[in-house]
Amino acid sequence: MPPYLRVEDLYYPHPLVQDILWTSLDKVVEPILMHWPGKKLREKALRTVLEHVHYEDENTRYICIGPVNKVLNMLCCWVEDPNSEAFKLHLPRIFDFLWLAEDGMKMQGYNGSQLWDTAFCVQAIISTDLVEEYGPTLRKAHAYLKKSQVLEDCPGNLDYWYRHISKGAWPFSTGDHGWPISDCTAEGLKAILLLSKIPSEIVGEPLDAKQLYDAVNVILSLQNGDGGFATYELTRSYAWLEVLRFILGSALCLAITHATQTTIHLINLPVYCRPVIPGLFHLTQLTCVKIYYMDPSIGSLLDIFCF
Repeated sequence: MPPYLRVEDLYYPHPLVQDILWTSLDKVVEPILMHWPGKKLREKALRTVLEHVHYEDENTRYICIGPVNKVLNMLCCWVEDPNSEAFKLHLPRIFDFLWLAEDGMKMQGYNGSQLWDTAFCVQAIISTDLVEEYGPTLRKAHAYLKKSQVLEDCPGNLDYWYRHISKGAWPFSTGDHGWPISDCTAEGLKAILLLSKIPSEIVGEPLDAKQLYDAVNVILSLQNGDGGFATYELTRSYAWLEVLRFILGSALCLAITHATQTTIHLINLPVYCRPVIPGLFHLTQLTCVKIYYMDPSIGSLLDIFCF
């Protein structure tokens, strides 16, 4: 076990096979790649990695998908050129992740949960009879929801950059972050639709219908072959790759197959929508049953029944 990890946090220890693999790569493969002809391959691989680093940075306004690759990407830019514009643009975005706790400075696991929290707050307020009383709050929330929607796909060939369409989606946090997430899009769309039923004098003008269609399009495009709905992108890898899991504190970091919340949201669509998308609901229901049988724990049950 690594010396920096507490026993209580070791949920998924590395198997022996993985320890042998990492040691072999470190002690055998890397030294080979430091000399010709392996060095040529290594240099080409590093150039490709840097291309993807810069693409990710530019499309997330240097926030990156999360704090781990935020720090790694920033270090890559510094190694490439400490005086580069890319590195300078990274520095102010560090503060998006930092917050001061009672016991010192912390770096949170995302740049916030602004969209997610706003969508649920809107749904909670509208479920009461206090809409007029909380009119100013709903108006500001409505403006934030509209401002946070992703309006364009990432530039270039999405297949080359291993990216999924994002136009119409909502992220977990802010529009600057920009990564499309299926369950956040579902919750954002639900909140927007609820707000559209309230007079515009109270909550402001509704979102354009075309943007609603774009949101639905993103959600439906994220259905995997097994009927479940993916989180950020369609599943491209295999479950056995989890043997190579490098994170010791959580599962499913390499082959996330579905987002339970999004999968269940699709079942809750009005009955009159179902003939429009034949076969969708049958597959989705089967996936929910499979989720339960794979993990019948109380956490899984709450996830399924609450959503």
